Amino acid sequence: MNGKLKATLLSILMVLIPFLGITPQAQATEFDSQEIVVDIDENGDAHFTETWQVDDDRGTERFISFGNLLENQEIADFHVEENGTLFQTVPNWNSKDSREEKAGKSGIQVNKKGDTELCWGIGEYGPHTYKVTYTVRNLVVNLPDAQAINWRFIQTGITDGPKNLRVIIRSPLFNADNVTEPLNFGNEGSFVYENDQLEYQLNSQFDTDLGLALMAKIEPGTFSTNAQDSKTYQELVDISKEGARSAVDDSFWGRWKGWIIGALILIPTLILALGGALLAVVGTSKEKRLRNQFLDDPSFTAVASNYGRPPVFQLDRLFSLAKNANSDLHRDMRQNLLSAYIVKWVLDGRIRQVHIGDTMFGNAKYGLQITDRDSSTIADRYERSAFFILLEAAGDNDLLEPKEMKRHLGSKTGFQEWDDLLEDLKEYGDRLTKSEGLVEVVKTKALFFPMKVTRVNQAGAMELAKMRGFKNYLETFTIIDEREINEVGLWKYYLIYAALFGCADRVYAQLKRLVPNFSQIVAPDEQTFHFAMAVGAAGQSGYSSMASSSSGSTGFVGGGGGSYGSSSSGGGVR
Repeated sequence: MNGKLKATLLSILMVLIPFLGITPQAQATEFDSQEIVVDIDENGDAHFTETWQVDDDRGTERFISFGNLLENQEIADFHVEENGTLFQTVPNWNSKDSREEKAGKSGIQVNKKGDTELCWGIGEYGPHTYKVTYTVRNLVVNLPDAQAINWRFIQTGITDGPKNLRVIIRSPLFNADNVTEPLNFGNEGSFVYENDQLEYQLNSQFDTDLGLALMAKIEPGTFSTNAQDSKTYQELVDISKEGARSAVDDSFWGRWKGWIIGALILIPTLILALGGALLAVVGTSKEKRLRNQFLDDPSFTAVASNYGRPPVFQLDRLFSLAKNANSDLHRDMRQNLLSAYIVKWVLDGRIRQVHIGDTMFGNAKYGLQITDRDSSTIADRYERSAFFILLEAAGDNDLLEPKEMKRHLGSKTGFQEWDDLLEDLKEYGDRLTKSEGLVEVVKTKALFFPMKVTRVNQAGAMELAKMRGFKNYLETFTIIDEREINEVGLWKYYLIYAALFGCADRVYAQLKRLVPNFSQIVAPDEQTFHFAMAVGAAGQSGYSSMASSSSGSTGFVGGGGGSYGSSSSGGGVR
């Protein structure tokens, strides 16, 4: 389908999605629990200890953001640790650094809005328990009629709130007489003063649109704090109530506005969508007929059905020819490219299969151990990029399991890296086939709309026919001579391209039948070969899952002067 036609249909979908209340789903992390313990000194400084239990599968860093701080309030003494290991403090944090560069590190930065952000690297994807500590200078505020704690612990509009949330605020100066009127705004929960401490416990599902602010009135002169606010305690309460009501209203409107507006414009939108669908059907049908013109020629069929000595394929050139011929080879190669690379790396000795344990049912578990990390010896730019992605997925232990490959390519970072590689193949392949005179542009119409179709010409069709003939040969091995049987390098060549074309199992079985002691002569053995293919298939599954879902926001910026809570904080993943 040409670009204009695709743009028309995409525009129709983009119109429909917001008005029908359909929210694109991002690849979500799991935020299992958050516990915040606040210890307040006599001078009003508050020492925060936060424990986050998360399972990250996207982004490069976690962060907490603070905005709307009063004069004399500041954030200090920030540290992060995990499993007893203290993260390295980086003086100049850069959110644009890679996940590998941020791993095991933490730092402070100021965003474009002037908010202070406490940041730390995610490191490897998977479950983490972070211990985050920092100090808020002068958290307790002097008011004309009292002192107060007035703090927004979680900002409104975040993308991933905790399933379980507990906040404890305590001080040696607290007693039942000087701490009164504990109030919570935003998410409902129990917020009480007992046992000489304030404690909030979330008692419902966390609503990310509402956030959480906590207040408490304190007897004047209890703390020697330097923070001042000209409002009375009741005025702060009224402001917080109004802010909370506004957040609830915004939350309600955010949930229902799509359905309300969608109901008003549904009929004309459906008419537009049906017209676009008809245009797509007509355009696709015409495009297919044009692209298949040379492929239906008897000369193409004759070449494709007979084996010839396979040429040395250029991957980008091959991809472009198959794409512009609307060939199923293009689909197969996109789906199997990672498996083909992994098979090649096993054959080259860069990786090997190792036993890593047993399941609870006694079945053996395997992984791929990277034995040669040096990518400088890989000449092909696409293979070098793919190997870098494999290294990322394996992590610091250089051991890769299928679930790790799936998780990485299903993450935002891994998906984008693999998508960029495929886009490079397309871009450079199209340039190559155009410069070699293997494609042509045909102008036509779909209904009343002009369209252009790029297709292989007769010369391009012949090149594609050779590739089709090679695939047919690999699937059948109808012709093979003694020289080929004795040429080990050729077997490896066959296996790699068989993996790329999606017929690897049949080719391996044929070679086992034709070549004596094949499994002993050519690495890998059959079990390793199939496991390498499975790791590649797992990665493709993760990529396909991510591609099928629309990519929404992957983080949020907390803080920024919210309507309730004199100071505000938030946090997220990005």
